[in-house]
Amino acid sequence: MRRLLPWVVLIGIAGIGPGLRAQTPVVVPLVNFSNSGQLGINVLIGTDPTPHTYLLDTGSAAFATAMGTSSSWTNATFTPTGGTFDISYGDGSLEYTGNVATATVTLSDANGDALAPVTNATLGIITNQPYANWTNEINSTPPIAPESPTTHQFFGTFGAGLFETASGLSSVLGQMAPAGLTQGFIIDTGGIQSTTPTLTIGLTAAAIASFPIKIPMNSMTGQLLTSTGVTVNLYPEAQTNAKLSLINGGGNYTKTIDVIIDSGGLNTHYSTHDTLPASIASGMDITAGTDFSLTKTGLSGNEDLDWTFTTGTTDYVDKMTLMDGNDALNTGIALYYQYEVMFDTQDGIIGLDPIVVPEPSSCALVAGGVFFAFVAWRRGRSREA
Repeated sequence: MRRLLPWVVLIGIAGIGPGLRAQTPVVVPLVNFSNSGQLGINVLIGTDPTPHTYLLDTGSAAFATAMGTSSSWTNATFTPTGGTFDISYGDGSLEYTGNVATATVTLSDANGDALAPVTNATLGIITNQPYANWTNEINSTPPIAPESPTTHQFFGTFGAGLFETASGLSSVLGQMAPAGLTQGFIIDTGGIQSTTPTLTIGLTAAAIASFPIKIPMNSMTGQLLTSTGVTVNLYPEAQTNAKLSLINGGGNYTKTIDVIIDSGGLNTHYSTHDTLPASIASGMDITAGTDFSLTKTGLSGNEDLDWTFTTGTTDYVDKMTLMDGNDALNTGIALYYQYEVMFDTQDGIIGLDPIVVPEPSSCALVAGGVFFAFVAWRRGRSREA
């Protein structure tokens, strides 16, 4: 986990020179919906003072939002571009269609305090009914029956993918680049039980260097000049590729595939037309006991990109499923719960740092050590007096 960033933020706050303040990354608090395996991000649109929560999705590039008509949306002003968009997610069961517009988009905390604004950001206004009971008042406060915070906790999807959709929509994050920093961002969930996940926008050299695993992204697909004058490097939806190995008893399956590091995916799933050995695949699930391995040639040799999961019936995190389709592995949210993930979009590098969650006993030992150190210091001060 990043140990340096809090000190960088404190230095910026302390005001040691305007140059250092300009190079301070922007840290945005996220929301960990661990009960559903999803990450939320709070966003302000226009001059609307009320933050609305969207799904943070690195598997999608578009920011698609509901268009509410309630009082909480009074200042959510949009400027239509005349374009339309049509985006499907996952297996296609969720589809957003609507109109393309521009608006001032500002990331915020849960209180609505502005942290990172982008003027004239391009986004999509959802006009269809993606699922039952969706209306223009989706997620209004309080919810309109039969809606509830648990069934409709998101106003749409805040895509953080690195590509551009066929409708011309691209990640708003790509339009955010604090002066003097490398373009990119870090997602740190802190682990599945964490209540303090963060998104860090802008990378320092120290932050990039501190990631123990660094792997190259797939080749750039071009560049985009945003309306704010920022040049954004674009990459494929599958940010990298790696060698997948599945072994169970006498069964052995190995293949080089594209990998989508997807914070919006509910589980790890492998799309393929291949027929896997019976010892490995049971129906649409990977058989319990199968050894999973993902290996990538990194910047310092081969890197194992492994995360823990077991098969079962849980909807997210501990399940790997098979889907028909082109060869690609979608990591799902499980990887983000076990790694801090960096996307250096300027240099085309993905960084991974295993998240270490202290055991409760370890926390108690650390707290006890700090307490006794403080007591010893006070005694020393008393003797000096």
